[in-house]
Amino acid sequence: TFVCLTAAQLAAAGITIPPGATIAVGTCCNQLGGERSRGYEIEFNGSPLPGWQVTGGYAHVNARVTASNIPVQNGARLTNAPGDAFNMWSRYDFKDGPLSNVGFGVGVSYIGKRAGLLPTVSVPAGAPAGGTLPLDSYVTVDFGIYYSPSDKIDLTLKATNLLDERYIESAGFGMSDKGIPPELFNQLK
Repeated sequence: TFVCLTAAQLAAAGITIPPGATIAVGTCCNQLGGERSRGYEIEFNGSPLPGWQVTGGYAHVNARVTASNIPVQNGARLTNAPGDAFNMWSRYDFKDGPLSNVGFGVGVSYIGKRAGLLPTVSVPAGAPAGGTLPLDSYVTVDFGIYYSPSDKIDLTLKATNLLDERYIESAGFGMSDKGIPPELFNQLK
């Protein structure tokens, strides 16, 4: 079993970001005075029983603008940075019997609420969420089946977003990336 706990504070100055609604999107960038990200994360990886693997992690981050030439951005949450994120994957591989060399896995991922845009001076006072385009939290569930007929061949069949969660993965530059609908794919190694 492996567990890793990390605490960090990252700070940067002179960051270039999209200007929001003050300049035509996609044509220019503003120089942001600084940003800071403080938080912690924990990762784990273990085998509670022979053939069973569990891996996952949790992160808590407070990512904020520390200095900007647009005063309403000072202290704002950085775009697309969730306050909390969690993931876990559990896999069991059969070693004997009729399911020998077959494995099954299930995973869950959680991404917390995020801001899609930084506030701008052109957003009227009292605009919902200060004009930051709030992105909702979401949870996805995945499933996998594995088969290893030999030491050199691995077959994988995976289904993602089984519950058909509708979500926006990220936003910026005048567009948003929609989450992946349920999908089935395979892999041969």
